Amino acid sequence: VAATNCLNFGNPEKPEIMAQLSAAIDGIAEACTALGTPVTGGNVSLYNETSGVGIYPTPVIGVVGIFNDVTKAIPSSFQREGDTVLFLSAFRGTGRNAQRDLGASAFAQSLGLPLWGEPVVLDLDEEAILHKTLAALATRGLLRSATDISDGGFVTAAAKAALSHGLGAELATRTQSDEPLFFTEVLFAEIGSSVIATCDPAKLSDLQAVLTDFPGTYAAPLGSVTGSSLRVSINGRLVIDEPLTSLAHAYATALESQLAEEVRA
Repeated sequence: VAATNCLNFGNPEKPEIMAQLSAAIDGIAEACTALGTPVTGGNVSLYNETSGVGIYPTPVIGVVGIFNDVTKAIPSSFQREGDTVLFLSAFRGTGRNAQRDLGASAFAQSLGLPLWGEPVVLDLDEEAILHKTLAALATRGLLRSATDISDGGFVTAAAKAALSHGLGAELATRTQSDEPLFFTEVLFAEIGSSVIATCDPAKLSDLQAVLTDFPGTYAAPLGSVTGSSLRVSINGRLVIDEPLTSLAHAYATALESQLAEEVRA
């Protein structure tokens, strides 16, 4: 029902930084118009730079909604053993280039390489229809959980969904090639207008029926919530088989590990 923002940028006296700020404002306006969400306020934080080098353009958005029935709220983590895991999406990928998109991802940043490419393409019509679909599914009690595919992509979203309640998953997907780039893209691409969702398998047909009311949306089963490990197969090949205890340790010590790497460098 409302959005606010904090726009964090470098020195706006530099033309390229002012261009970033201007484009971010235009993008926020376009997105909020598509989603029917008024901007009720905001602020800016400028001149953020070190030795003349500005920070990455970092607009932060806060959005508030209203639940008339709090029992309809959908958590982000896996909730129950045996639930079906779905790739629920309205994303069509028009104009997408996988290698370009990976270059601006958390995966690329984690490699310590200079970032390349551009952020993933985003169609606001697709985004809006996904939001409406998720609200409709939540209202009907057809979702057990849902988490977006953003920082770190599909496999990171699945790992975080697994950790909260210690519920693992057995997942399988396919790609058009066995080349390493395609496997990397499946696991770590930060595509828009998509979530990893779970539902009661007995309600899967009801969920699919609701999607017919929202053209362009689709739900592809990926596997099920099961066990105490995250197992992911691509094209029939097991590429990830990691116990949740190991993932939880990596998650809990991420900042410490990153600082230690910076000290060693």
